[in-house]
Amino acid sequence: MPDLVKATLTRAKAHPVVAVVVVLATILVGLANAGTAIKTVSTLWKKWTRPAPVLDTTWQGAWEEPDGHAFSFVMRLTILSNDTATGQIRWRLLQTPPSSIVKDRVNAEAIEFVSGTYNRDAHVVEVRGDRVSDPTLIGVDVYKFQILNDNVSFEAFTRASGDRWDGAARGRVIVVPQRKQ
Repeated sequence: MPDLVKATLTRAKAHPVVAVVVVLATILVGLANAGTAIKTVSTLWKKWTRPAPVLDTTWQGAWEEPDGHAFSFVMRLTILSNDTATGQIRWRLLQTPPSSIVKDRVNAEAIEFVSGTYNRDAHVVEVRGDRVSDPTLIGVDVYKFQILNDNVSFEAFTRASGDRWDGAARGRVIVVPQRKQ
């Protein structure tokens, strides 16, 4: 038996009332803190085991390409609890450079159907166009949308040019958790 344990037992035999008080105090302190510990563990358990809410999002803004094309857009995405995102972007052509093949189509609209992922911690959506309703007006692309610190504004970029993220969009986002049925 280690010396510390022997010394403690010897003192407890010499002062049994103090030993009982110390043991009871230790038990009471443990019980007093147990509620907080149990609540903390319970909260973490619920967070880790409860699926994230499904989100309905609407992103609205203006997109400007380095070549002079400009669009307004509304993107509607549904983000599932596994953080997959699906939806569509409704594009409206606002302006073109004079040499553009779509210069006569200002105010024309097309829809791009997109899918991707949402990083809930970083507030970043990355989506890729799957198909478009009018390939003579728009093409599919890859996008990254970042919700800013105010939780209503965003900025976005496209990867149309290989690995270079260009094109720029700014706008507002509305994120609505779906109510449980």
